[in-house]
Amino acid sequence: MKISLNTSCNEKISCEIIYPELIYGATAVVVPFPIQGEIIHPLTGEKLPVILQISSIKNAYFLIPAHIQKHFIIAQQNNIPIKQVVAPLYQGTGSQAIRPDLPIQTRQSVIAVIKHWTEDSYLCVSSIHRDCKSFVLGGRENDETPSAAAIRETIEETGYTDITIDNVYPIMLLNHFYADYKGVNRHATLHIVFGHLNSNKQTQISTKESNEHTVKWIDKSKLHKFISVQNNLFAVDIIENGPCAYEGDGLMVNSNELNELTRAKARIKAIQLIKKSNL
Repeated sequence: MKISLNTSCNEKISCEIIYPELIYGATAVVVPFPIQGEIIHPLTGEKLPVILQISSIKNAYFLIPAHIQKHFIIAQQNNIPIKQVVAPLYQGTGSQAIRPDLPIQTRQSVIAVIKHWTEDSYLCVSSIHRDCKSFVLGGRENDETPSAAAIRETIEETGYTDITIDNVYPIMLLNHFYADYKGVNRHATLHIVFGHLNSNKQTQISTKESNEHTVKWIDKSKLHKFISVQNNLFAVDIIENGPCAYEGDGLMVNSNELNELTRAKARIKAIQLIKKSNL
């Protein structure tokens, strides 16, 4: 789809977008010719930086690094931010399928991916009373940041205290399920927090925690076989392959009137919005 865009210097250029539903995820514009100023985003009015690639492209296009791998690489090379607009959606099945007779409880949670201080292994927990093998998981409390929640949950569940947080992954996950162990439906937003231990400093965990799960160190090569929670495997893929764009389906986020739509439905609405902005 071609869009007419304004620059901050009151010029106009024609720009392409491959997937219109990703319009809110644009963080720059790649152009084949020099222009003055920045590009004005047609829906938000934000000023987008310009990346010049004279010899490699014919037409200007929106850079959407969170969801197009080629764009992800360009963004890394040019220090361009990543803005997620599609969140992978995981849905409970069997005993964890959403119960239509119960209300939905929203929850902000973390997946704490903590590496050993010397070995190529990761801190995991194995539930004693149910089939759940995962990284350290837990909900955020009050205005707690994902990093702070990851540290607190790691200390509570494993006792390890000498923790450094390396980064919060820019792609968050959605998990819609019935928490049969709690008796509630949940719509959870999961932030993946990567960190490492600096030493084996450890405190005693509570009797409640030790009665619920055992703490295990799992070698990187065995994570895929050990982990039983599907959304945790997203983090395993990052460990094995490195950061990358998320190019799959899911629900729209950070996209104003497109939020909570599937990509297919968002595409139809986004095309209408873009056409209206170009009148």
